[in-house]
Amino acid sequence: MKVFQPENKRFSKIFGSILFIIFSLLITYISYKKIYFYKGIHLPNFYFYLALSILGIFISIVIFFLKNSTSIKLFLVFFSTVFITYIFEYSMNYINIKDGFRIKLAKEKNISYDTRTIFEVHKNLKKKYGSASIGYPVVGYVNPDGLKINNERKLPLAGISNSSTVVCNETGKWSIYKSDRYGFNNTNELWDYNLVDVILIGDSYLHGDCVDPNDNISGKLISKSNLKILNLGFRGNSPYMQLASLIEYGLEKKPKKIFMFFSEENDFSEIFRDKDKEILTNYLNDDYSQNLINFQSQIDRNLKIIHKKNIYLRNIKLQNIRLNLINKVKAILINPKEEQKIKHIPNKNSTMIYKKIIEKINSISKINNINFSIVYLPSYERYRGDDYSELFRIVETICDELSINLINIHKDVFEKQNDPMKLFPFNIYSHYNEKGYELIADVLFKNLRNFK
Repeated sequence: MKVFQPENKRFSKIFGSILFIIFSLLITYISYKKIYFYKGIHLPNFYFYLALSILGIFISIVIFFLKNSTSIKLFLVFFSTVFITYIFEYSMNYINIKDGFRIKLAKEKNISYDTRTIFEVHKNLKKKYGSASIGYPVVGYVNPDGLKINNERKLPLAGISNSSTVVCNETGKWSIYKSDRYGFNNTNELWDYNLVDVILIGDSYLHGDCVDPNDNISGKLISKSNLKILNLGFRGNSPYMQLASLIEYGLEKKPKKIFMFFSEENDFSEIFRDKDKEILTNYLNDDYSQNLINFQSQIDRNLKIIHKKNIYLRNIKLQNIRLNLINKVKAILINPKEEQKIKHIPNKNSTMIYKKIIEKINSISKINNINFSIVYLPSYERYRGDDYSELFRIVETICDELSINLINIHKDVFEKQNDPMKLFPFNIYSHYNEKGYELIADVLFKNLRNFK
């Protein structure tokens, strides 16, 4: 008599358990990033990763009950796929697939396009100058609680100092600059002056994405005015961080004028992102400072470690493939012609915080006899049909209530163009091009002449 023996499913159980652990850890990781780094509101494509992880867990449970022979075949497929994927990811760091659409448009328009990846550019700069850095935004790369320096937590507001810094390529040419002694996009000569004429605070639009230093807002304004203009803008900097930059680096230069740049694209969402970061919220209190100006060497040392790790982590996290895959899926699922236009209604809490930040800067300006203006920057989506009227009305109301001069770049620059899209590289989603920045500088120069 033949005795029935249950089939040995040891391999299936091991393989299923490994996949279950991998996808469980992925859920834990993305949840940690969302809750800790992005404070619950801004992890790009969070639900895509969550759905993928849940699907992976479901598959791992199914595998747990399969025959060994079937599981072995699936394992070989899985292992081969992972291996090939990582080879492809590594290769993508040397093939600029991400900007394929821009490269295509450049060829159609007979415009030269530098097809190197950011890592190739960084590597070439390092060979040429001995050291180089990538202009990563602080947010997303540095812990929300800052860096540990001398048993204190310090949150940097810019990049690595005195470094050839590569930023981005939207026009066909890589944006590269030599950072100043505090990691901003200025010449060191400006810091040698006891006084400057103008301080600029803002995010990537002010930082100079993605043009040469002479072609960004501060570069154009310096050439037109011949004034001492200090640019404290940096990628990803929220209004909280802009206030912090002014206090840490700007006020000691006793400027006569402050331009604060408001980006309708993301400033309110970035306020919400940073609202629970104690270091940043402390700047709304009187006399708070991190004294960052005295810790640049320690900040540089920490940022170099983080940036070095990030180059490898991008490969491990399949950053290039993920972004390309997600963009392809979005392109398939969303027909641009049928895309719903969005009415941007600011979060009430963010509105209240923004007003507090502006009140703080306005108060500082009055105490120090500084003329203060807010420069309202329109987004690409506005000219695709999105409605920002409510957001602008809120900013305008705040400025009216506090008697702050508001410079409306949409009205003064973009609305005067036959085709506003021409002020964006290749007429697609981007920061402004050189012409756009120059026209903004013209408006600011006129404002400075009126101020004088």
